[in-house]
Amino acid sequence: MNNYLALVEEKSTILEKILNLTKEYKFTGEQGAAEQEAEAFSELYTRRENIFDRAKRLDEALKAADPLSSSEEEKKTIEGLISKQNQMVKEILAFDEANMKMYEVFKAHLVGNLKGVVQTKHINEKYMDDYELSGHFFDKKN
Repeated sequence: MNNYLALVEEKSTILEKILNLTKEYKFTGEQGAAEQEAEAFSELYTRRENIFDRAKRLDEALKAADPLSSSEEEKKTIEGLISKQNQMVKEILAFDEANMKMYEVFKAHLVGNLKGVVQTKHINEKYMDDYELSGHFFDKKN
């Protein structure tokens, strides 16, 4: 087996890992689960980033490799793998598009929660200014 075919097979394996990892995470956008799903969303894309880095390095190696040195049988295998890769990329992109819609839901929920926290802080500051206590220390020993 030539080097180019091995690199294409490795890239297929990596794309399959990314696709399977992406499928593992299901986002609903429900209000009660938004914070947990937002954390899971962040975890998913952090984990995927590491795998994508490997895919980028493979792409560089593929550019440097010579696909013309492959036999006819290997070329057919390579074409099949590339076709499979294209299908996996389409699936990954479809999942990403749906996940980005959920991201907007998470973002709106978290921004709403943040606004509530800021409003509560301002209300507390307003009331605390009116009732600010100045304390005196009384020494009861004497």
